[in-house]
Amino acid sequence: MRGIYIGLAATLIIVGGWIGFRILELNHLYGKAANPGIVLDWAPSGTQEEPDLTVVLYYNYSCRWCREFEPVFMKAAERDGKVRVVFRPVPYSEDLGEYETRLVYAAALQGRETGAYKTVFTAFHDALIRSEDGTLSPRTVRHLSDAAGLDYARLIEEASSKQVKDALAESTQLVTNLKIYYLPSFQADRIIMNTMGGRPTVESFLTFFDAARKAADR
Repeated sequence: MRGIYIGLAATLIIVGGWIGFRILELNHLYGKAANPGIVLDWAPSGTQEEPDLTVVLYYNYSCRWCREFEPVFMKAAERDGKVRVVFRPVPYSEDLGEYETRLVYAAALQGRETGAYKTVFTAFHDALIRSEDGTLSPRTVRHLSDAAGLDYARLIEEASSKQVKDALAESTQLVTNLKIYYLPSFQADRIIMNTMGGRPTVESFLTFFDAARKAADR
């Protein structure tokens, strides 16, 4: 199995040998954000079309498979051209991705004040995704902070702020409410997909996007 278990195995419908689709009873849970100002999102560049599908990515920076699958997923979103991505990092503990996730949120908060929060988020997020173990050294954090024009002392302080911790707690609660037991997982409205049992491809994610759109039209 590729990814991280965070509870008992979920009930899945296996499609194409590995894609697990699960239908939710509740709609639009991802939209009920207590801190919408620091929801980390992304939309495709180079297109005039508005996104018609929102996909929420639940992941953890310490998860090897989360780091490996994210570039494949993002390539599929770019190819599709009409997908908005909401990033929901789910921390487990200080040793399993919590500190790095708090840094990402704190950086996005500070970047929001200058209108550059997506650029700042991308810099920290990509550095973690490309890292060998999902961690950043203090030197790397300082370099990223300086390159983005952030106040480093404030970044470290706000990483432990109530606002940032509340944002992480919200993601953890969403995972609990949605009965997501395995990361990475992907939610598009009433459809949840995870990567148990195989290695995803761009085509697999495009199939997921198509299934989610069809489900939304029903």
